[in-house]
Amino acid sequence: MSSTKPIHVLLVEDNPGDARLVEIMLNEVQQHLITLHHASSLATAQNFLQLNHIDLVLLDLSLPDGSGLDSINKIQFINNALAIIILTGLND
Repeated sequence: MSSTKPIHVLLVEDNPGDARLVEIMLNEVQQHLITLHHASSLATAQNFLQLNHIDLVLLDLSLPDGSGLDSINKIQFINNALAIIILTGLND
């Protein structure tokens, strides 16, 4: 049994199909290494971050209640040391 603590990841994605794809990809990693949480809106993600420890945010930049740099700034306002990886389907 490994003593390594899992990485707590918050996926902020409003598209259920895209969220499922990320979940499938992360499940290929040994499951005890990653604990995946999901929020389908920026507001839900903000609430979750205020109440829970998260190591990494996977952030969709096209959410119903936020987009672009505004979403990043709102996440960083809660925890400016939090690692954020941007997810987008846009080519620009």
